[in-house]
Amino acid sequence: MWIEPVCEVLDAADGEGIRNGLTTEVFNSRGAFWFTAGKAERDLAEEWDKKASISENKGYSRLAQVLKQLANSYRQDAERESKNNPYESI
Repeated sequence: MWIEPVCEVLDAADGEGIRNGLTTEVFNSRGAFWFTAGKAERDLAEEWDKKASISENKGYSRLAQVLKQLANSYRQDAERESKNNPYESI
């Protein structure tokens, strides 16, 4: 998790813009990835769920909500990827 002052900024009532920036950065920083039938995305969802729990336990509810949304997005990606095997048509 991040240091407390960073969490405080990310959790601030007027910090929606910076929380949106965090979400964008998380998705953009993933870099190249390949087909794993959703395993990589499920692992990422678990990672962000853990960070959300830590945030929530420390009282950073707004930050926790954004991190839960990240986790849910990765779970949706995992579900979609598990249904689409790019190697089937080869």
